[in-house]
Amino acid sequence: MEPASREGDPSAGGEPTAYRIEAVTEANLDHYLAVRLAMLLDAPRAFGSTYAGAVAHPRDWWLARITTCPTWLAWEGDRPVGSVGMGRHEGCVPDETSLIGMWVAAPARGRGVAERLVQQVLDAAASGGWRTVTLDVAEENHQARRLYERMGFTPTGRTWRNEVVDGGVDEVELAVRLGHGG
Repeated sequence: MEPASREGDPSAGGEPTAYRIEAVTEANLDHYLAVRLAMLLDAPRAFGSTYAGAVAHPRDWWLARITTCPTWLAWEGDRPVGSVGMGRHEGCVPDETSLIGMWVAAPARGRGVAERLVQQVLDAAASGGWRTVTLDVAEENHQARRLYERMGFTPTGRTWRNEVVDGGVDEVELAVRLGHGG
């Protein structure tokens, strides 16, 4: 996969900064864990888990998770700046997978990283033969919802209440159909 660049970014000194997307493996698991904890601190209401819950899991739990739930890191040079995962949950229908755990660090936002991460999941889902990719987004997270809708996701009409986060948050399911005939 070719790196994306931060076109028009004045902080790049005229030279575009390349981002690369890399699968999380045992070799870079510590980087992913640092990103996972950062995302839970940065946006504690945006995910179906908590910082306390994440730090309680042993390394073997995380290794098992990346085996069953493909996960990717976005890198700027040697620094991870975001992540996303793909997995199935109890409510998934047979031809469906879900985009999960999407996050980009504040300094990298608005530079195409989020789009690259979403596209990584869409490409992996298409390669895996999935027909639909769903995701849940906090109703209050308007910026994320706009991103997903720009990427082709539309509301399914399903909602649920995430009580894991402090005070609870209403989640909206979005979906995109992939281009497999039939």
